[in-house]
Amino acid sequence: MVFEAVVFDLDGVLIDSRLDYRGMREAIRGLLREAGVELEGFDDLKIWEMLNLAHRRYIEQGGGEADWRRLMRRIDEALSQIELEALPRVKMNPEAPKVLETLRARGLKIGVATRSCRLYAESSLKRVGLRRYIDTLLARDDVPHPKPDPRHLLAVIELLKVEPSEALYIGDTTTDLEAARRAGVPFLGLLTQTEWSRRLLEEDCQVIEDLGKLLDYLEGCR
Repeated sequence: MVFEAVVFDLDGVLIDSRLDYRGMREAIRGLLREAGVELEGFDDLKIWEMLNLAHRRYIEQGGGEADWRRLMRRIDEALSQIELEALPRVKMNPEAPKVLETLRARGLKIGVATRSCRLYAESSLKRVGLRRYIDTLLARDDVPHPKPDPRHLLAVIELLKVEPSEALYIGDTTTDLEAARRAGVPFLGLLTQTEWSRRLLEEDCQVIEDLGKLLDYLEGCR
């Protein structure tokens, strides 16, 4: 299969900012608690899973959709603040420049689909000098349904003007994998020596151990 575009996740793939996910979870729990949402069973959930469950519980206890949207805006602001605080810590994946330059030289289009906010995504890519390689970027606040909802990934691919089968999505988490599977987009997992890597290895998906291996993988697809 010959690909026309490559779409990347951001954190853990192109950059490493060591986002404070624990702080994010605590901020979300605090705002949900304030809104009266029962928090039992939240401990082992991903952030997006927490929010989906909280939404169901909020509506079941009589809350309205308009009030939920206002609560989500507060949650989004809290998450964005934590992301922006991480900007001074952002480091580039050292293999990213060569990979992105080679993709451009081969005529492939390059996109980014990230659950981070746009200001953080744009600022971090500019900070490490990678923004100039990216044709299209859609962040959490650019779409009504962020990944793992497949519409997030498909929106990036549509902007790149290729078919879903012609795009390869690179991610380091099972959230990325789920988005790709639901979108019908080929997926390649990047192992990062984290808990996410263990979860990816438990799934039936192809993986690479470092970003540079992407170029070899694409050569093998020709």
